[in-house]
Amino acid sequence: MLAFEGMSATSAVIDRLRAAPAAGFTLFRALNVESSAQVRALTTSLQEAAGGGLLIAADQEAGQFIALGDGTTSFAGNMALGAVDDIALTERVGRAIGTETRAMGVNVVYAPVLDVASNPANPALGIRAFGDDPGLVARHGAAMVRGLQSAGVAASMKHFPGAGEAAADPHHGVVTVAASRATLDTRELVPIRAAIEAGARVAMSAHVALPAVTGSGSVPATLSSAAMTDLLRGELGFDGVSITDALDMAGVGLRNGVPDVVAAVRAGVDLLLTAADPVARGAIEDSAPSRRLMPNACEVAPAATL
Repeated sequence: MLAFEGMSATSAVIDRLRAAPAAGFTLFRALNVESSAQVRALTTSLQEAAGGGLLIAADQEAGQFIALGDGTTSFAGNMALGAVDDIALTERVGRAIGTETRAMGVNVVYAPVLDVASNPANPALGIRAFGDDPGLVARHGAAMVRGLQSAGVAASMKHFPGAGEAAADPHHGVVTVAASRATLDTRELVPIRAAIEAGARVAMSAHVALPAVTGSGSVPATLSSAAMTDLLRGELGFDGVSITDALDMAGVGLRNGVPDVVAAVRAGVDLLLTAADPVARGAIEDSAPSRRLMPNACEVAPAATL
Protein backbone atom coordinates (compact mmCIF):
# COMPACT_ATOMS: atom_id res chain seq x y z
CA MET A 1 0.00 0.00 0.00
CA LEU A 2 1.79 3.09 -1.29
CA ALA A 3 1.58 6.67 -0.03
CA PHE A 4 2.65 10.01 -1.40
CA GLU A 5 2.48 13.73 -0.67
CA GLY A 6 0.10 15.64 -2.92
CA MET A 7 -3.51 16.64 -3.44
CA SER A 8 -3.57 15.22 -6.95
CA ALA A 9 -2.04 12.28 -8.78
CA THR A 10 1.26 13.66 -10.05
CA SER A 11 3.10 12.30 -13.06
CA ALA A 12 5.43 10.44 -10.66
CA VAL A 13 2.47 8.66 -9.09
CA ILE A 14 0.99 7.78 -12.47
CA ASP A 15 4.36 6.53 -13.74
CA ARG A 16 4.73 4.36 -10.64
CA LEU A 17 1.36 2.73 -11.19
CA ARG A 18 2.18 2.00 -14.81
CA ALA A 19 5.65 0.65 -13.98
CA ALA A 20 4.67 -2.14 -11.57
CA PRO A 21 1.74 -3.64 -9.67
CA ALA A 22 0.55 -2.01 -6.48
CA ALA A 23 -2.23 -3.05 -4.15
CA GLY A 24 -3.28 0.53 -3.65
CA PHE A 25 -2.78 3.67 -1.60
CA THR A 26 -3.34 4.97 1.90
CA LEU A 27 -4.52 8.57 2.02
CA PHE A 28 -3.34 10.78 4.88
CA ARG A 29 -5.14 13.93 5.97
CA ALA A 30 -2.04 16.14 6.11
CA LEU A 31 -0.72 14.90 2.77
CA ASN A 32 -3.69 14.21 0.52
CA VAL A 33 -6.85 15.91 1.78
CA GLU A 34 -8.20 19.39 1.12
CA SER A 35 -11.89 18.71 0.51
CA SER A 36 -14.27 15.87 -0.20
CA ALA A 37 -14.52 16.80 -3.87
CA GLN A 38 -10.73 16.96 -4.19
CA VAL A 39 -10.38 13.49 -2.60
CA ARG A 40 -12.95 12.09 -5.03
CA ALA A 41 -11.04 13.57 -7.97
CA LEU A 42 -7.80 12.13 -6.60
CA THR A 43 -9.16 8.63 -6.09
CA THR A 44 -10.80 8.66 -9.51
CA SER A 45 -7.54 9.62 -11.21
CA LEU A 46 -5.64 6.90 -9.33
CA GLN A 47 -8.15 4.24 -10.36
CA GLU A 48 -8.09 5.42 -13.97
CA ALA A 49 -4.28 5.33 -14.05
CA ALA A 50 -4.25 1.78 -12.70
CA GLY A 51 -7.12 0.56 -14.84
CA GLY A 52 -9.22 0.06 -11.71
CA GLY A 53 -8.92 -2.45 -8.90
CA LEU A 54 -6.92 -0.35 -6.46
CA LEU A 55 -7.47 -0.50 -2.73
CA ILE A 56 -7.70 3.06 -1.42
CA ALA A 57 -7.69 3.34 2.34
CA ALA A 58 -7.90 5.92 5.12
CA ASP A 59 -8.00 6.10 8.92
CA GLN A 60 -11.60 7.30 9.02
CA GLU A 61 -12.24 6.10 12.58
CA ALA A 62 -14.38 9.06 13.70
CA GLY A 63 -13.65 10.76 17.00
CA GLN A 64 -10.07 12.00 17.00
CA PHE A 65 -9.06 10.22 13.76
CA ILE A 66 -10.87 11.76 10.80
CA ALA A 67 -8.41 11.19 7.99
CA LEU A 68 -10.69 12.45 5.21
CA GLY A 69 -11.06 15.95 6.60
CA ASP A 70 -13.65 18.28 8.02
CA GLY A 71 -15.87 17.88 4.97
CA THR A 72 -16.97 14.55 6.38
CA THR A 73 -19.35 14.11 9.28
CA SER A 74 -17.68 14.46 12.68
CA PHE A 75 -19.14 11.43 14.40
CA ALA A 76 -18.42 10.81 18.07
CA GLY A 77 -15.52 8.50 18.85
CA ASN A 78 -15.78 4.88 19.84
CA MET A 79 -15.70 5.57 23.57
CA ALA A 80 -18.81 7.74 23.31
CA LEU A 81 -20.57 5.00 21.34
CA GLY A 82 -19.53 2.45 23.94
CA ALA A 83 -20.84 4.65 26.74
CA VAL A 84 -24.23 4.99 25.04
CA ASP A 85 -24.14 1.21 24.39
CA ASP A 86 -26.69 1.24 21.60
CA ILE A 87 -25.59 -1.44 19.14
CA ALA A 88 -28.01 -0.26 16.45
CA LEU A 89 -26.62 3.28 16.73
CA THR A 90 -23.03 2.06 16.33
CA GLU A 91 -24.01 0.10 13.24
CA ARG A 92 -25.76 3.15 11.75
CA VAL A 93 -22.69 5.28 12.40
CA GLY A 94 -20.57 2.65 10.67
CA ARG A 95 -22.88 2.64 7.67
CA ALA A 96 -22.79 6.44 7.50
CA ILE A 97 -18.98 6.50 7.65
CA GLY A 98 -18.86 3.84 4.96
CA THR A 99 -21.32 5.71 2.76
CA GLU A 100 -19.26 8.90 2.93
CA THR A 101 -15.94 7.22 2.33
CA ARG A 102 -17.32 5.17 -0.58
CA ALA A 103 -18.66 8.37 -2.15
CA MET A 104 -15.12 9.79 -1.98
CA GLY A 105 -13.64 6.75 -3.70
CA VAL A 106 -12.20 5.16 -0.56
CA ASN A 107 -12.96 1.44 -0.33
CA VAL A 108 -11.01 0.39 2.79
CA VAL A 109 -11.45 2.02 6.19
CA TYR A 110 -8.78 1.36 8.83
CA ALA A 111 -11.42 0.83 11.53
CA PRO A 112 -12.76 -0.28 13.93
CA VAL A 113 -10.25 -0.12 16.76
CA LEU A 114 -10.82 -3.30 18.78
CA ASP A 115 -8.22 -2.69 21.48
CA VAL A 116 -9.65 -3.08 24.97
CA ALA A 117 -8.87 -0.06 27.16
CA SER A 118 -7.54 -2.18 30.02
CA ASN A 119 -4.59 0.12 30.78
CA PRO A 120 -5.50 3.76 31.57
CA ALA A 121 -1.83 4.67 31.03
CA ASN A 122 -1.88 3.62 27.37
CA PRO A 123 -0.81 6.79 25.54
CA ALA A 124 -1.92 5.72 22.05
CA LEU A 125 -5.50 4.60 22.65
CA GLY A 126 -7.69 6.97 24.63
CA ILE A 127 -11.18 7.54 23.23
CA ARG A 128 -10.38 5.40 20.20
CA ALA A 129 -11.46 2.39 22.28
CA PHE A 130 -15.11 1.45 22.81
CA GLY A 131 -14.32 0.76 26.48
CA ASP A 132 -12.55 -1.48 28.96
CA ASP A 133 -14.98 -4.40 28.87
CA PRO A 134 -14.08 -7.04 26.26
CA GLY A 135 -17.70 -8.00 25.71
CA LEU A 136 -18.77 -4.41 25.10
CA VAL A 137 -15.85 -3.83 22.70
CA ALA A 138 -16.78 -7.04 20.89
CA ARG A 139 -20.44 -6.05 20.49
CA HIS A 140 -19.70 -2.58 19.19
CA GLY A 141 -16.73 -3.63 17.10
CA ALA A 142 -18.86 -6.21 15.31
CA ALA A 143 -21.61 -3.63 14.82
CA MET A 144 -19.13 -1.17 13.30
CA VAL A 145 -17.83 -3.88 10.96
CA ARG A 146 -21.37 -4.67 9.81
CA GLY A 147 -22.18 -1.00 9.31
CA LEU A 148 -19.07 -0.14 7.34
CA GLN A 149 -19.29 -3.18 5.11
CA SER A 150 -23.00 -2.72 4.44
CA ALA A 151 -21.96 0.48 2.64
CA GLY A 152 -19.49 -1.36 0.43
CA VAL A 153 -16.19 -0.61 2.13
CA ALA A 154 -13.89 -3.12 3.80
CA ALA A 155 -13.58 -2.82 7.58
CA SER A 156 -10.18 -3.34 9.24
CA MET A 157 -10.02 -4.82 12.72
CA LYS A 158 -7.07 -3.35 14.55
CA HIS A 159 -4.69 -3.81 16.17
CA PHE A 160 -4.32 -7.59 16.04
CA PRO A 161 -3.87 -9.43 18.41
CA GLY A 162 -4.56 -6.44 20.70
CA ALA A 163 -2.67 -3.39 21.96
CA GLY A 164 -4.93 -1.99 24.66
CA GLU A 165 -2.71 -3.07 27.55
CA ALA A 166 0.39 -1.37 26.09
CA ALA A 167 2.02 1.17 28.39
CA ALA A 168 3.91 2.95 25.61
CA ASP A 169 3.24 4.20 22.10
CA PRO A 170 4.53 1.87 19.33
CA HIS A 171 5.14 4.92 17.16
CA HIS A 172 8.21 5.54 19.29
CA GLY A 173 9.65 2.11 20.12
CA VAL A 174 9.10 -1.58 20.66
CA VAL A 175 6.26 -2.22 23.12
CA THR A 176 5.63 -5.45 25.03
CA VAL A 177 2.35 -6.70 26.49
CA ALA A 178 3.30 -9.42 28.97
CA ALA A 179 -0.16 -10.89 29.46
CA SER A 180 -0.68 -14.65 29.71
CA ARG A 181 -2.35 -16.51 26.90
CA ALA A 182 -5.32 -17.14 29.18
CA THR A 183 -5.69 -13.39 29.72
CA LEU A 184 -5.38 -12.69 26.00
CA ASP A 185 -8.11 -15.25 25.29
CA THR A 186 -10.55 -13.57 27.67
CA ARG A 187 -9.60 -9.95 26.89
CA GLU A 188 -7.72 -9.04 23.68
CA LEU A 189 -9.06 -11.84 21.48
CA VAL A 190 -12.74 -11.51 22.43
CA PRO A 191 -13.36 -8.51 20.11
CA ILE A 192 -11.17 -10.03 17.40
CA ARG A 193 -13.27 -13.19 17.33
CA ALA A 194 -16.47 -11.14 17.17
CA ALA A 195 -15.16 -9.03 14.28
CA ILE A 196 -14.15 -12.13 12.34
CA GLU A 197 -17.60 -13.58 12.95
CA ALA A 198 -19.10 -10.32 11.67
CA GLY A 199 -17.13 -10.72 8.45
CA ALA A 200 -14.31 -8.19 8.78
CA ARG A 201 -12.32 -8.29 5.56
CA VAL A 202 -9.03 -6.78 6.80
CA ALA A 203 -6.86 -7.41 9.86
CA MET A 204 -4.22 -4.82 10.77
CA SER A 205 -1.29 -6.09 12.80
CA ALA A 206 -0.07 -4.51 16.03
CA HIS A 207 3.54 -3.40 16.35
CA VAL A 208 3.37 -4.90 19.84
CA ALA A 209 5.22 -7.92 21.18
CA LEU A 210 3.04 -10.43 23.00
CA PRO A 211 5.36 -13.16 24.36
CA ALA A 212 2.40 -15.45 25.11
CA VAL A 213 1.75 -15.53 21.36
CA THR A 214 5.09 -14.78 19.70
CA GLY A 215 7.40 -16.38 22.25
CA SER A 216 9.47 -13.19 22.32
CA GLY A 217 9.38 -9.93 24.22
CA SER A 218 11.00 -8.05 21.37
CA VAL A 219 9.40 -9.40 18.17
CA PRO A 220 6.18 -7.52 17.36
CA ALA A 221 3.13 -9.38 16.10
CA THR A 222 3.69 -7.81 12.67
CA LEU A 223 6.88 -9.87 12.23
CA SER A 224 5.69 -13.08 13.89
CA SER A 225 4.30 -16.06 11.98
CA ALA A 226 3.00 -17.36 15.30
CA ALA A 227 0.71 -14.31 15.39
CA MET A 228 -0.02 -13.53 11.75
CA THR A 229 -0.33 -17.12 10.50
CA ASP A 230 -0.75 -19.63 13.32
CA LEU A 231 -3.10 -17.55 15.48
CA LEU A 232 -4.86 -15.33 12.94
CA ARG A 233 -5.31 -17.89 10.17
CA GLY A 234 -5.01 -21.25 11.85
CA GLU A 235 -6.66 -20.81 15.22
CA LEU A 236 -9.07 -17.95 14.57
CA GLY A 237 -9.88 -18.89 10.99
CA PHE A 238 -9.54 -15.43 9.47
CA ASP A 239 -9.67 -15.67 5.67
CA GLY A 240 -9.49 -11.99 4.72
CA VAL A 241 -6.52 -9.73 3.98
CA SER A 242 -3.89 -8.90 6.58
CA ILE A 243 -1.95 -5.65 6.58
CA THR A 244 0.81 -4.19 8.71
CA ASP A 245 0.35 -1.08 10.74
CA ALA A 246 2.38 1.79 9.29
CA LEU A 247 5.96 0.73 8.63
CA ASP A 248 7.45 4.08 9.64
CA MET A 249 6.59 3.35 13.28
CA ALA A 250 9.54 2.48 15.52
CA GLY A 251 7.52 -0.27 17.19
CA VAL A 252 7.97 -2.53 14.16
CA GLY A 253 11.58 -2.96 15.29
CA LEU A 254 13.48 -0.77 12.85
CA ARG A 255 17.04 -1.84 12.10
CA ASN A 256 19.13 1.23 11.43
CA GLY A 257 15.88 3.01 10.72
CA VAL A 258 14.66 0.42 8.19
CA PRO A 259 11.69 -1.94 8.72
CA ASP A 260 12.23 -5.66 8.11
CA VAL A 261 9.67 -6.06 5.36
CA VAL A 262 10.95 -9.53 4.50
CA ALA A 263 10.16 -10.74 8.03
CA ALA A 264 6.67 -9.23 7.80
CA VAL A 265 5.83 -11.02 4.57
CA ARG A 266 7.35 -14.28 5.78
CA ALA A 267 5.22 -13.95 8.91
CA GLY A 268 2.18 -14.15 6.66
CA VAL A 269 1.20 -10.51 6.18
CA ASP A 270 -0.45 -9.80 2.82
CA LEU A 271 -0.01 -6.03 2.53
CA LEU A 272 2.75 -3.66 3.61
CA LEU A 273 1.47 -0.25 4.73
CA THR A 274 4.03 2.37 3.77
CA ALA A 275 3.94 6.03 4.65
CA ALA A 276 5.08 8.83 2.34
CA ASP A 277 8.54 8.55 3.89
CA PRO A 278 10.65 6.60 1.36
CA VAL A 279 12.35 4.31 3.90
CA ALA A 280 9.86 1.44 3.93
CA ARG A 281 9.29 1.67 0.19
CA GLY A 282 13.05 1.53 -0.33
CA ALA A 283 13.27 -1.59 1.81
CA ILE A 284 10.59 -3.25 -0.33
CA GLU A 285 12.32 -2.25 -3.55
CA ASP A 286 15.66 -3.53 -2.28
CA SER A 287 14.13 -6.90 -1.37
CA ALA A 288 11.91 -7.55 -4.38
CA PRO A 289 14.49 -8.03 -7.16
CA SER A 290 16.27 -10.79 -5.23
CA ARG A 291 12.90 -12.49 -4.58
CA ARG A 292 13.61 -12.43 -0.85
CA LEU A 293 10.07 -11.39 0.00
CA MET A 294 8.68 -14.75 -1.09
CA PRO A 295 8.94 -16.97 -4.15
CA ASN A 296 5.80 -15.61 -5.78
CA ALA A 297 6.10 -11.99 -4.69
CA CYS A 298 5.28 -9.43 -7.34
CA GLU A 299 8.10 -7.29 -8.64
CA VAL A 300 8.35 -3.74 -7.31
CA ALA A 301 9.82 -1.12 -9.61
CA PRO A 302 12.10 1.64 -8.29
CA ALA A 303 10.17 4.85 -7.68
CA ALA A 304 12.63 7.31 -6.19
CA THR A 305 10.48 10.31 -7.11
CA LEU A 306 7.24 8.94 -5.65
